[in-house]
Amino acid sequence: MKKILAVLASAAILMSMSITVFADSTEPAATTDEAVTISEEIAAPVTSGDSQMTEPTVKVDGRTLMFREDQPPVILNDRTYVPLRRVLENMGATVKWDDATKTVQVDSYDNITRILLTVDNPEITVYTFTSVLNADERKVTSDVAPVIMNDRTMLPIRIIAESMGATVEWDDSAYVTTITTQQAKRYAKTKDIDSSADGFVLESAIGADLPKLSLVCDAPEQVQNDDIVTLKLKLDNLAANDENAKVFSVTASILYDNDNFAYDGFRCISDSGEIAPALSAANAEFADGCAKVISLFLPSNAFLPDSEGTIMEIDFKALNSKGGNFSLSDGISELGNNTEIITTSDGEAYVTLANYKELYIDTTPVIVK
Repeated sequence: MKKILAVLASAAILMSMSITVFADSTEPAATTDEAVTISEEIAAPVTSGDSQMTEPTVKVDGRTLMFREDQPPVILNDRTYVPLRRVLENMGATVKWDDATKTVQVDSYDNITRILLTVDNPEITVYTFTSVLNADERKVTSDVAPVIMNDRTMLPIRIIAESMGATVEWDDSAYVTTITTQQAKRYAKTKDIDSSADGFVLESAIGADLPKLSLVCDAPEQVQNDDIVTLKLKLDNLAANDENAKVFSVTASILYDNDNFAYDGFRCISDSGEIAPALSAANAEFADGCAKVISLFLPSNAFLPDSEGTIMEIDFKALNSKGGNFSLSDGISELGNNTEIITTSDGEAYVTLANYKELYIDTTPVIVK
């Protein structure tokens, strides 16, 4: 009983913090001594002719990094620059900043690789440790150097990620950089999956046998102003890792067109019908065009999906008759995972399903006309 109360107390604190943070549009920047700023002209979004294009997207091991109030990735001199700490820490690396020398030290997740780089210097030093006391050293010269932008050290990500054994792919049409870390490739190998094969996509290759979250919608043939569009959040294959697993908590973030729709509430659905959570929170403007909802249950009320796999229904109100797209966010922000499930089988142990090894998040858009 004490453990249950402790879990609920921790969850209550987390929820209250989340509600506060969700509503706070003046999020403080991460603590750092970095203080040089690139001009706004250089830092402008990518453009093509007279048309402004979407800022670059960065995915690490199947999860999209969300920067919210932070400095987002940019294109400089035909290279994708990303915020150093956010991206590298999501790759499992440890990052240290020396303000006196404007030097960054990056240690890989397994402490085998150490990278040293200095702002405005294109030369990068890479150490590969062969023992505790010995490391092979090599110099790599990039055609671009790290810079500081809006108090954030920005890195040309390809050369850094590849020096850490990651694979980096760039989708020029969608402006998406996809990073598959060395540890993810090693994990794929344990599943007899060749990460070097043409067309390899980590989340779908790994996710075939995982619990799966997806959205479905029975929308009107032609949505009209003030219509309510209900999205169903489905959880399939819940018993993949534990045949006795039940849902204890649900966090879901929905990307939507907020010019055409407004968030209008949610409810949780179990195998016995609608079920009220012990704690819940929602924010229609967690990020631009992204609503986030959270529900938490008493351990005794942990539940199974209904017969169709539905665990939550989320309503949006049409603001006009233009329609739009909805999709689950697989993102990670400074507040953690945008979408995740916590399960329990005995009310004592709790398992979070969030990363590419634990949960397949189907981001296929649901189109409402």
